[in-house]
Amino acid sequence: MKILIIGAEGQLGQDLCAVFAETEVHRAGRDRLDIVDAASAEALIVREIKPDLVINTAAAHNVPVCEQEPALAFAVNATGSRNLAVACKNAGARLVHVSTDYVFGDGGTKPYVESDLPQPLNVYAASKVAGEHLIASVLDDHLIVRTAALYGNAPCRAKGG
Repeated sequence: MKILIIGAEGQLGQDLCAVFAETEVHRAGRDRLDIVDAASAEALIVREIKPDLVINTAAAHNVPVCEQEPALAFAVNATGSRNLAVACKNAGARLVHVSTDYVFGDGGTKPYVESDLPQPLNVYAASKVAGEHLIASVLDDHLIVRTAALYGNAPCRAKGG
């Protein structure tokens, strides 16, 4: 199986690259792929790598920055996610997209399930749920993982390492 990890230089991307070290893994950080650029996504996924599986860990996730720059948040988290879904569809690849529990807002007292209604309370969360919907509208072969927190061996640069 050939795997492409988008956001490979980030906290989750680095750890996933290590997990899949014995598989044919291709890494794409910001220096290799700007997911906001649809032509770039198409070139890398469809013509260059042709992966079986794409794991998208890339995101504009610094919440205060997303609030100050909503266009950036939506460009990366919504439009960028759609660009990956289109490229995956054209390549016949499955997309695993990492999202966030922030799409549910505040105040949850029980674990969320897939059928719970999103109620994003900030720009970051709204841009992530928009990306989820755009992926689902384009690509049948996708999985969306909403996680509450990340931890692992790699540091989080957005939080100072």
